[in-house]
Amino acid sequence: MLLDAPCSGERHLAQRAAAGRRLTRGDWSASRSKRNAGAQLALLLSGLKLLRPGGRLVYSTCSIAPEENDGVVSRALAKAPRLGARPAAPALRWPELLRREGRDGAAAAAAAGCEATEHGMIALPDRAGCGPIYWAVLEVPAAHGTPGPHGGGGGGGGGGG
Repeated sequence: MLLDAPCSGERHLAQRAAAGRRLTRGDWSASRSKRNAGAQLALLLSGLKLLRPGGRLVYSTCSIAPEENDGVVSRALAKAPRLGARPAAPALRWPELLRREGRDGAAAAAAAGCEATEHGMIALPDRAGCGPIYWAVLEVPAAHGTPGPHGGGGGGGGGGG
């Protein structure tokens, strides 16, 4: 499952300023970022509840704000321990394509201008030439016994993501 959460999108602010367009107070604020994080948390918790055991969810934003990225993931993991959700294996933090090229995850990430965060990865415009984009892969272990609304209980069936 992919959750591309609505976010602050700070790059849009930089692009607007570079184009000579005036920025206003309403374009970005700490309180707006905090509101976004609250909405993102609700979306992430809803998505995690839909996963079947063995399912994965990719949470992504185009924000550089830690409270909208790892902060949301940390809060979701703390609020939903009964779901058994956890960060996926570190190998899932980086695309398979780069591993096939013989690079380990950290070397591939550095070469692409990305860096690891507490729960995921982030690509920053000054290093990657794109973004920002943050992503974290979360999963409900296949052995987890609490079935989601889409069935499955404690066993296989990737489902939901």
